Amino acid sequence: MKIVVVGGTGLIGSKLVQQLREQKQEIVAASPSSGVNSITGEGLANALKGASAVVDVTNSPSWEDAAVLWFFETLPLIHLVAEAPDGRLVGFIEAGLRSHADCCDASRPVGYIEGWYVEETFRRRGVGRLLMAAAEDWARTQGCREMASDSLIDNTVSEQAHRGLGYDVVGRCVLYRKQL
Repeated sequence: MKIVVVGGTGLIGSKLVQQLREQKQEIVAASPSSGVNSITGEGLANALKGASAVVDVTNSPSWEDAAVLWFFETLPLIHLVAEAPDGRLVGFIEAGLRSHADCCDASRPVGYIEGWYVEETFRRRGVGRLLMAAAEDWARTQGCREMASDSLIDNTVSEQAHRGLGYDVVGRCVLYRKQL
């Protein structure tokens, strides 16, 4: 069985990877040093290909108080994958729990889709719908009554998929940045 350990080179992750390898499991220690950044998503899809399970033991990217609070306020987090009959990874969804999300009830935690992808040849076959349903079921077990998500403003495929699953557009925003 292939198991991806996100944060697999950190203090806890490296110990987990060692124990799993001793049990003769196929392990991918996913971390920025191996080309996988679970915060930005870089390299994540490739690392998850063919995985039967994902364990997330990611560290905060910084140990400054504000950064640690930001990192851990989005936990818990789950990764779910979809495989083709031949074992190839054809989709994944990453869902987290947030203390708040724009246009949602601020008195309750909100399930949040952090990332969602289905290989193009498997779209419109119910794979994305099943992944989203599983993430929504997980959010309900966390006490959530709402699920939120976002996408780039020009990502019409994502907008159509979200609308097709009953999501409403509740706002649009412009992002700003300034180099300091």
